Amino acid sequence: MQNNLISVIIPMYNAEETIVRCIKSVESQKCDFDLEIIVINDGSTDNSLSIVSDYLTESNSEIILVSQENKGASAARNKGIELAKGKFIALLDSDDVWLDGKLAAQMNIFENNEVDFVGTLHNNLQLGFPYRLNNDLFELTFRKLMIKMAPSTITAVFKKELIEKSGNYDESQKYCEDGNLWLRFSKVGKMVVINKNFAIAGDLKPLYGHSGLSGNLAGMHEGEIKNLKDMLELGYMNYLQYLLYFSYIKIKYFRRVLIVKLR
Repeated sequence: MQNNLISVIIPMYNAEETIVRCIKSVESQKCDFDLEIIVINDGSTDNSLSIVSDYLTESNSEIILVSQENKGASAARNKGIELAKGKFIALLDSDDVWLDGKLAAQMNIFENNEVDFVGTLHNNLQLGFPYRLNNDLFELTFRKLMIKMAPSTITAVFKKELIEKSGNYDESQKYCEDGNLWLRFSKVGKMVVINKNFAIAGDLKPLYGHSGLSGNLAGMHEGEIKNLKDMLELGYMNYLQYLLYFSYIKIKYFRRVLIVKLR
């Protein structure tokens, strides 16, 4: 494991229109740390694979490109993390982009604070209750994450040792799988979010009730319930807390349904 290396994991599935833009947003980052970009082609059926292959040839890029049969984003991220040589893991999806200065800002936090995970804001969204600013950072804790999950996957950079302590993505989980991982991370490391927008996801689509995985409200709800059950089984909460969080999650679900209907 190289201490001065950031391994950027990009799952790719049918992203022929966005993948090069995504990769370029990583390559344009100016940071004192070295970058290792790992693209996991998750069984794409469009021209994504050939487009990335052509880009590697034309740009002389040293991107690591690996193909596997379609298993989903969690399996692709796990594969990328397995291959990663860096001390730090950064996550990005193939239809999203980082803005200039993202990695530099995050690595500055790592170098000057005892933290294990640094996220940022994205899509110009604000992070409100239950989070409070302290020196332009939001601190994440298990209880806060249970109330409001943050940050977006595409902003996350974390020490690889968190995976070694808490375990990988649950490849059987299709929705809210990042939340499951963040909750486990919160029990073994210190997590913060920078109070600045450094990424754009899906052309600024709404957080939920739109296309893609976030568009399936019922699926998201099932994922949140699964996360809750997993945390109970891990002993991270007692049964009374489980019932309280369960009721809260139900209320959030019906609120989301109403918002989408009124949109």
